Amino acid sequence: MCEYCAEHGNGKKWFLNVDNYAKKITDQATASDREIIMNDHVQYLLNGKWPMSKHVKKMMGSLIKSKFLGKKYYEKFWESWHLGQVVSNSEAKDVLNLAGNEVVVLECLCRKMNSKEDCQSCFGLSLFGDLVKQNLNNTQFKTVSIGTAIEMMDNFEQENGWYHSVWSLKSPYLAYLCNCNDKACMGMIEKRKNRNIMHKGHYYSTTDNSKCNGCGDCVSVCQFAARSMNEDNIPVVNENCHGCGVCSTKCEPSAISLKHRTT
Repeated sequence: MCEYCAEHGNGKKWFLNVDNYAKKITDQATASDREIIMNDHVQYLLNGKWPMSKHVKKMMGSLIKSKFLGKKYYEKFWESWHLGQVVSNSEAKDVLNLAGNEVVVLECLCRKMNSKEDCQSCFGLSLFGDLVKQNLNNTQFKTVSIGTAIEMMDNFEQENGWYHSVWSLKSPYLAYLCNCNDKACMGMIEKRKNRNIMHKGHYYSTTDNSKCNGCGDCVSVCQFAARSMNEDNIPVVNENCHGCGVCSTKCEPSAISLKHRTT
């Protein structure tokens, strides 16, 4: 079990610990922390820009300080506030089932920040979903059943090749389940800058070479540059694999499976 799960998982994966969705986390938070949870992200969704709050200033300061203190300083700040982790399709469905009877579908913050694109592709979970409904107008979000959310998530994966990730907001409080790709996802953009704010998932992909037909579809859909074809036209996996499982979804001969990481 990873250190983050050991600390926040109560014997489980941290994002499957129902306590991390509970209102008591925000009730126990300081007033300034509650303001961030209940204000900063909602204000960005509402106005398309960050409020110049103490937290936003601190976030900007952490990036500046990291130039002198190293990237670990910046990563530690993000881990305590807005940590992301890739999850498989089955794990994402477990997250949705923990979130209650319905979820809020809202605009993707990463897309708004990076391309000014409005795309309702992210799910606001539990209390955060309630905050969205209280503060945004109903053209900026929609409320759907868990079954509909799962159908949407499956379509994002099957049609677009998007992977799924969970994100904390004042860790380990769970706020988002995102459906995204490497071009828009802030976690991947930061990884390309060698700053890790989105952790690998609990799985890695493997290929049964006896079933593989060498089509290479798994290579073309991989968002993490983890798959390539060797000289024998057999896909090989490197350490970049985040365990999203999109390659297995796209594999027609069902040659790909996910296995638990041991480290």
